Amino acid sequence: MLKLNATPVLPPYQSSENCVYTVYPCATTNRYQQYLSEIAAQGFSLYAENSIDGNLFATYIKDGCLVQTAAILSDRTFRVAVDTKTALYVNRPEPCNRVVKPALWQFETDHRLIDCGMCYVMQCADGSFFVIDSAHSYSVRDNDRLHDFLIEHTPKGQKCVIAGWYFSHGHADHICKFTDFLKYNMADVTIERLYYNFISQSHPDAEKWDAADRRFTDQFIAEVAKHPEIPVVNLHIGQRFYVRDFAFTVLCTHEEVHPASFETYNNSSTVLLCEAEGQRIFFPGDASDRSDRVLLSFYSSVFACEIMQVSHHGHMGLSPEFYKKANAPVVLFPTTQIKYDEEFDHYEANRVAVKQAKECYISANGTVKLPLPYKLGKVVRYPDETFESFTGVQNLWNYSYTPERKQELYDAYLARGGKPIEEYKNGF
Repeated sequence: MLKLNATPVLPPYQSSENCVYTVYPCATTNRYQQYLSEIAAQGFSLYAENSIDGNLFATYIKDGCLVQTAAILSDRTFRVAVDTKTALYVNRPEPCNRVVKPALWQFETDHRLIDCGMCYVMQCADGSFFVIDSAHSYSVRDNDRLHDFLIEHTPKGQKCVIAGWYFSHGHADHICKFTDFLKYNMADVTIERLYYNFISQSHPDAEKWDAADRRFTDQFIAEVAKHPEIPVVNLHIGQRFYVRDFAFTVLCTHEEVHPASFETYNNSSTVLLCEAEGQRIFFPGDASDRSDRVLLSFYSSVFACEIMQVSHHGHMGLSPEFYKKANAPVVLFPTTQIKYDEEFDHYEANRVAVKQAKECYISANGTVKLPLPYKLGKVVRYPDETFESFTGVQNLWNYSYTPERKQELYDAYLARGGKPIEEYKNGF
């Protein structure tokens, strides 16, 4: 196990069953180099280095153990994750034949019974895919819908290859349909790597989390364990990994949020920045207030991007200041039109993000394709596939809407190419 000649600022944090995260003081560049020398002296080899807004990051490896270091300017700390069970990330671009034009899809999850859920699909130049999250257990057939979508968009004559599947955190609306995908949709699909950093189920705050969410995370982990052929990369801050010609940078995990409370489970979200075809795309998942403090404290100029996934479905997520710095011309809301309308007036962050943007897309209104590099006005809209089950929502969540509002939403659904629904043929 790694030992450094310093007294930690914080006690070691058991961030997962196989990883310990420790924060040491680091006031100078010389001290940083001393730490790296100590790591190298213990037999670890340098695997990769990175720099973000003056912060310095390095990855070392030895006998299956990975050491991720981060020297953070703003708080003068040296942060070390010692991970004894993780696959290696790819640290340089992967050459590939360009057979398709790269693209990003905001995938319409089945929102008939649930207003959350999030799934994005990126296609690399060689026709393989990078998938982000999945959908809720209430999105009943979304593993099949996603499978069929990927098969349909795989170049003719090629096998469907998911070069990477990333999960922002372990909430049900982000992981459940992937668990089903592993169970039922793998016959004609290859998954090359999984990427995530879930907070430990034995964390002291775990008893405050929803029991169903803990159960779904356990099911996810158990199903992944049945597929040892799929490497799992445990992500840590500062890592810059490549999937074909796409580059991804990890800006924050729950390890940086510690020792703040994780009673709000969304504070365990990983924040990921993608660089594709010369453009930057932000995926904060459900990152919330604590993650926001980390991001604004650690970084200064990294936020500017062309495309922004709005955090936590537009609920209580990142701050107005974050979206001001991002200044994204395209914003993506993984939510329903109903929830978007309800919350828009309540959250300044949403209003700031939309005000600065030129284009805004809501996932429940139908899948949209953004060819990369994306030029404003070039979005490709797909027909709206699913529509709210007002009876189901009433039974599950005990809230409803006026007949006028229901009719307005249904008419808009039909206008987006949705198929008529027998239940609503006589109105509301």
